[in-house]
Amino acid sequence: MLAPYRLWSVWDMYRLNARKFVYACLSLSALSQFLVTIRQVRPPVQVRGSKHFLLEAREETNELRTILGDMGLPVSAEACQTVLQRMDDALANPQNESHGHFQLIEPAAMGIEASLIDLKNTLPRELESQYVLAMPFNKIKYYEQRDPLFGSDVATKFASAAAFEIDESGKCFSLNRYTATVFHLMRVMEVGITAARKSLGIPDPIKHGERNWGDILRKFDVELKARNAQQPKRWSTMSDEDFFAEVYVSLDAVRNVWRNSTMHVEKTYTEEEAEHIFSAVRGFMRKLASRVDENGLPLA
Repeated sequence: MLAPYRLWSVWDMYRLNARKFVYACLSLSALSQFLVTIRQVRPPVQVRGSKHFLLEAREETNELRTILGDMGLPVSAEACQTVLQRMDDALANPQNESHGHFQLIEPAAMGIEASLIDLKNTLPRELESQYVLAMPFNKIKYYEQRDPLFGSDVATKFASAAAFEIDESGKCFSLNRYTATVFHLMRVMEVGITAARKSLGIPDPIKHGERNWGDILRKFDVELKARNAQQPKRWSTMSDEDFFAEVYVSLDAVRNVWRNSTMHVEKTYTEEEAEHIFSAVRGFMRKLASRVDENGLPLA
């Protein structure tokens, strides 16, 4: 059960297996119709039934009980348990076995039917306490994230620093919270700028006023110009000059176009805008991961 009196997050959401839920309900409906038939046949004492049919219905009922429990529907889960108990009693009752054949006698059938009616009356009422959301197929990948959203290289090299923010940005996008998506993406970019700064040997900001993109990027620019002014140029590899120049341009563009506006409450983002920013940040982090990790290694 979820702890009361605390904020919920998307991690608290239960993933309803709609297919299993529907199949279980359909199986119980078919069983209910079968039991009605039993009462209508004459003579009513014994009616040959299918043990296999009852066993299949029991399996589906047990599945439904688990689903209802996970959904936080204890009354319906208990009603489901009663159905299971009535089924077990019928299967274990020697009176239902005749000459090697399973024959569901009417009292047993009526007992199962009565418990099914109770479940069918309870479940709709208790479901009113639930708020169920359906997610479009094209957004499931952002929520489940079976594969790293930014690729395996970013997931490996930025495992501790950016993993949470990337994960949250994907979940927010899947739930149509597009402004929140961009907010988390900007935090991913902050991880990126920290990694680039460390790789260039730029000291950590000490004063609170220095902990902003503008001030860090100014130091970034000073460092790049200083390295290029030396003869020979002070770079670990020949490709580093172009690499960090591109990183600087990308960060500066993000700061001007997206990050500054994201920090203002009047700015909101559409799905198309959030998806565009998501792709841009993913591209930037993939490029960064091709050269450095979250600790800025190897040094430039």
